Amino acid sequence: MRRLATYLTTFWIILELGGCQARNSFEGKLCPWQQQLAAAKAAIRRSDMSPEYLRVVHFGRPKGRGIVANTYIARGEYVTYYNGIRDIIEPDIDDNTYTFQIIHRSTRFWVDASDEDGSYGRLINDEWRIPNIRSRTIFVDGEPHVSFFALRSIIAGEEIHYDYGGSENFLPWRKQDVI
Repeated sequence: MRRLATYLTTFWIILELGGCQARNSFEGKLCPWQQQLAAAKAAIRRSDMSPEYLRVVHFGRPKGRGIVANTYIARGEYVTYYNGIRDIIEPDIDDNTYTFQIIHRSTRFWVDASDEDGSYGRLINDEWRIPNIRSRTIFVDGEPHVSFFALRSIIAGEEIHYDYGGSENFLPWRKQDVI
């Protein structure tokens, strides 16, 4: 049993670190995933809510606005973050379209991006079948933030989309797409 735990721990470290610790090629440098995490934290600190490598597109009804890549984004790269008012109390709003819930170590946080502030993270559309980004909670200066990273390579002109989770009971537009 102890051997299995050791193998699983080693596998997780290699998977999570991208093999950085196992190779000496990154000695004295940040691993690729650490570089992307540093990029996310830097963007949050400088309030870069609408980076130039992304743009807003109007898709028309029923989809509305969304975000498209202006340039190629490699797998694992930082894309943008979800900006809004962070609180440990769930927002009391009727339309929670722009509310993101974070659970970290059994503590719940909410990010309410209802206010139009020019940030791109709030305009990322839902795609549950084949999303191209994933979210990751990171802490910057003690505050929780939702950052998005590319799940795969994203080409210029491709829409950025994320799996919101949940079901069509709470996300009615998914019912329209079911064949």
